[in-house]
Order: sequence, then structure tokens, then C-alpha cells
Amino acid sequence: MLNISGIPIEIYKKKIKNMHLYVKPPNGSVSVSAPISMSDEAIERFVRTKVGWIKQQVARFDNQQRQSEREYVSGETLYVWGKQYYLQTEYGNRNSLVLSSDKAVLTVRKDSSAEQRENFVREWYRGLLKDEIAKQLPKWEENTGLKASGWQTKYMTT
Repeated sequence: MLNISGIPIEIYKKKIKNMHLYVKPPNGSVSVSAPISMSDEAIERFVRTKVGWIKQQVARFDNQQRQSEREYVSGETLYVWGKQYYLQTEYGNRNSLVLSSDKAVLTVRKDSSAEQRENFVREWYRGLLKDEIAKQLPKWEENTGLKASGWQTKYMTT
């Protein structure tokens, strides 16, 4: 760990040829990957020459708009295939999500938690994606001359 101009920098020595400097989202953490043979002084000199750029990148992450924690209540927005929909939450016996013009009507049980609503919406997105893949797959199999032996969707956090 190196600290330059108040910026903490993680250093990783690896079996690589060149040095690499990273400023990573979401909070602008800084890391350097350097060859094992490189001295700590050389790494520090390199980082000091890049302090201006590092500060600029960290400021960019700090000023970036953040999406608020979702509760899946009326007034929030959902995006489906890049189009923005305003969420309208209604209460009923069965969970459902229906898109109409610029609204997404989410029907959930009155006592459902934000986590339960999020899980339902996530599975709804997954179903939408599976339907689209099933439609597109034959076309791309024909175009490429390849045949998929199987496919699956998986929720990824990053």
C-alpha cells in the first residue's frame, strides 16, 4: 500500500512486462500492477508522474450520479431494452409487471418487502431476456453455421 497526495494506492507485483495503473469504479480506488522485478521507488516515481490524471479520474467517479437504493415503489424508474418506464406500484394477490406506454405497472402483495419486489422484477427481466434469446438464437446459429448445445442466464453483480 502506497499513499501519495492523500490517495491510497494498492500495489500488485505480477509476472508481467509493463506497469498498469487503474482507477476502478464505483469509488475510484487506485491500484498499480507492476513487474516483480521493478523496485518500489520506480513504482512510486511512476505514480507521482500520474497524480494529476489520477485525481481527475477519482473526481469523475465522485461526481458521477448514483442510482438511489431501489424500493420498487411508485415514482421510481425502470429501464427495459433502454427505454425508461415510470413505475406505478399497485397491490393485489398476484405479482405481475405490465408495460404500457411510459408506465410499468407493478402489482405486488401489500406486505411484500423491497427485497421480495426486487427478486420478482429481477426474475421478470430474466424471463424477458430468455424470450429474446430464444427468438434470436436460431437466426445467429444460421448466420454463423454453429449450433448451441445449450445456454443459460445468470445474475451477475458486476
